[in-house]
Amino acid sequence: MIGRPTVSVMSMLIGRGAEISGDLNRLLVTALRCWRADTAPTTRWQVMESLGEVRDATGDPRYIAALALTDPVLQRGVVTGLISRFTVEEIIDGDTLRLLGMAAHAIGDMPGSLNLLSRAESVLHEQGKLGVLSQMLTTQVIDSLGPGQWNRAAAAAREGGWLAAATHQPVWPAGMQACAAMDCALRGDVRQAIAHAAEVEFLAGGQPLNGLLSRAQLARGVALVTTGQHAAAYAELRRLFDPADPSFHPRERFGGIMFLADAAAEAGRREDARRVLRGLEAAGAEPASPMLRVHLRYARAILADPLTAPASYAAMLSADYASWTWERARAELAYGSWLWRERSASEALVPLRSAETAFGRMGAVNWAAKAHRESGRAIARELAAAGTAVVCCSQPTQAGTAGPT
Repeated sequence: MIGRPTVSVMSMLIGRGAEISGDLNRLLVTALRCWRADTAPTTRWQVMESLGEVRDATGDPRYIAALALTDPVLQRGVVTGLISRFTVEEIIDGDTLRLLGMAAHAIGDMPGSLNLLSRAESVLHEQGKLGVLSQMLTTQVIDSLGPGQWNRAAAAAREGGWLAAATHQPVWPAGMQACAAMDCALRGDVRQAIAHAAEVEFLAGGQPLNGLLSRAQLARGVALVTTGQHAAAYAELRRLFDPADPSFHPRERFGGIMFLADAAAEAGRREDARRVLRGLEAAGAEPASPMLRVHLRYARAILADPLTAPASYAAMLSADYASWTWERARAELAYGSWLWRERSASEALVPLRSAETAFGRMGAVNWAAKAHRESGRAIARELAAAGTAVVCCSQPTQAGTAGPT
């Protein structure tokens, strides 16, 4: 439990709660600092205390965004409820859409964020608010890459990068570099992914911008997983879950859970990864972040022991993947691979071929190739089993007579 804060540098910005209780703009600025930088727990405590004094503003999108940015893990249920009060199709104010989209992103509701930010994009274009538009597009890129909407992410990245440069916002080019790093990582371009990640760290200039640093570190690990370098990938991804590491971020780490599980399973680090998973279970209590829920179910299945694996895979497959194309394909690949190794090679072909098709559509060449290889292995095992059956059932009936070969 966080104790009562002492006087800090950040308290100068926040000021006394009574003095700023109505200043949502100021609270929002401080909440953004909590999200982007490695602020002390006392700072978050102060912001939450001040937000508690303006509860009559719970219908204000600035309040909702500040709440989500300050404590995206513990406040996700409250934030979800506050966002649900709005009818998205009826909102005509671009800033309202942007702030609600920011809040949805912060709690890991990528489909909800994309819905809000897509509407905000057209409105902000019409209003000529190019500065905030470039910031919003960076978030849109991140939210598009995760669910597998890679073409949409590429378009948003191009526009966002141009707008950030045109409006002289140095931190946002770093954000776009982080997005580029992740895009290359998912596509298996290790060299470019690592180069982009290094550029992010350079642009951060030694500042504790752990939101950016987390995405750069994630890209490194993902690139290594994508290309089968699992031991190295685990070492890189493990840093995301170490509170003492500069790349640790309370919510951004959620995006690394599936990849950490994959790397751990192949690199012999299951026990350590299970310890990480146990540390995330409390954060995954209902109402869980949509992103965290999907990632945890996947990781539990991948890291399960033989006795619990069937139930864990069943739970993984029961997740709602309606807006999570990438995650669904990952789950199908994992399930198909498990099926042909542990149960039925013929049953494995359906999820493996579905995964291969989905990966191919989104341009995930390396992942599509892996699904194709797994399908080939399943077919080979099925044919081998059939061949064995034929040999067993075709014993010679008399000396010198053999069955079919």
